Amino acid sequence: MPQILTFIQLSGFISQGVVTWLTPEGKVDGIHVFLGELDNLFTYDTPIKTREGILDWKDIDWILNPNNLGIPEKIPHYLPALLAHKGNHLFTYRQSKMVHQKL
Repeated sequence: MPQILTFIQLSGFISQGVVTWLTPEGKVDGIHVFLGELDNLFTYDTPIKTREGILDWKDIDWILNPNNLGIPEKIPHYLPALLAHKGNHLFTYRQSKMVHQKL
């Protein structure tokens, strides 16, 4: 699939931290998370299919809905913590439940 460039220009963005988790194989995996804001009048036609998935604008309630099958299962677990507390976050599973640890 060809690379999709959005050409969205932000006046700035901040690193909100790193989300890491242990894979079933016991390896550490993770992502860096950056936040930016756009003007309320900004428009961008979506959805767009990309190599990483579908790029689309969604309300936070849609993202955090526990019955939502349209996003990776970990996001509703770590996004609220990440938005509330900048920094590094470790998520592990204990007895089939995701456990959050602020590092």
